[in-house]
Order: sequence, then structure tokens, then C-alpha cells
Amino acid sequence: MFPKPNYNSASGLKLHVTRAGSYFVSTDTTKLAGINNRFHDYLWIRPSYFWCLTRDTRRAANLKVELVKMEADIAKYFKRLNADSTRIGATQRMRPMSQNNK
Repeated sequence: MFPKPNYNSASGLKLHVTRAGSYFVSTDTTKLAGINNRFHDYLWIRPSYFWCLTRDTRRAANLKVELVKMEADIAKYFKRLNADSTRIGATQRMRPMSQNNK
């Protein structure tokens, strides 16, 4: 939810999702993957890259450039999508407040 609610979970929202998976079969010609259209090419670039690693290193190098670029775009997309998450790669140490257990 955006913006993030500012109330406790007792007053919160509970969602239950019961969505069955939708799988591809060899005869599918018009079915689309359930991901953002911008990233559909990733579904063929990554396997093609690994295939070319052993058979055609020149093409593998070209695919690697595309693969790295697309993975960066995917990471940026999900980082923007999840605005409540912490920064990727940055960790912050929690500092406990002083506590009196007497």
C-alpha cells in the first residue's frame, strides 16, 4: 500500500490470495509471462547466454552485456517498486535504547 499506513496491525488490512499458477506448454503461442513487459526478453537472454558460453563465446560476450544491463534495470524497477525497503547493499546497526530491568 502506498503511502505506508501509520496505524498498528490491529487496525490493519488482511489479504488472502488464492491464485493458481499458470504454466507454459510447448503449444502456447500467445500466452504472456506474468511479469512486466519490459523484462520479457530476459526470459530468452539468460538461457541463451549460458548456451553460448560453451558454443559461441563471441555471442556470449554480446549477450552478457545485455544480460547485465537488463538485470540492473530489473533491480532498479523492484527497488523503486518497494519504496518501504531499506537501501540495497547498506546495512545499519540497530542501537537499542537504554533499558532498566529492575
